Amino acid sequence: MSVLLRSVAVLVIALVARPAWAQHLAGGASPDVSIVRIIAALVISLMAGAGLVLMRRRFPARTGPGQALAAFAGGLARARRINVIEARRISAHADVCLVQCGDDEYLILCGPAGSTVLRSGPVAPSPPTDMHGEGSPR
Repeated sequence: MSVLLRSVAVLVIALVARPAWAQHLAGGASPDVSIVRIIAALVISLMAGAGLVLMRRRFPARTGPGQALAAFAGGLARARRINVIEARRISAHADVCLVQCGDDEYLILCGPAGSTVLRSGPVAPSPPTDMHGEGSPR
């Protein structure tokens, strides 16, 4: 019952309270902004936010914020030559990355002192998989 009473009290206060009273007390003039302009600004803002969400879904983390618009316009339609296959953090300051460039793979250690190629060679063939993608039988 007290929740209903609080709800009614908040509704009454919201209907009775007028921003013009506060402006009159402070000596300010009324803003004279129509409700149509406020609703139009809200709709435009929501549409812009939805557009950004859709763009981010279409172009996930492989593109940065500056490249998303170029990718949307077709700027990244060409094939990439360099791919980061996997990256693992091995300490607080070092990463090991497996990078593919063309037909070669490179295992690179990246740390604060610089980068070192640990291993390089041709791309390893992928292991055969069955129809379920679980690999070859053991």
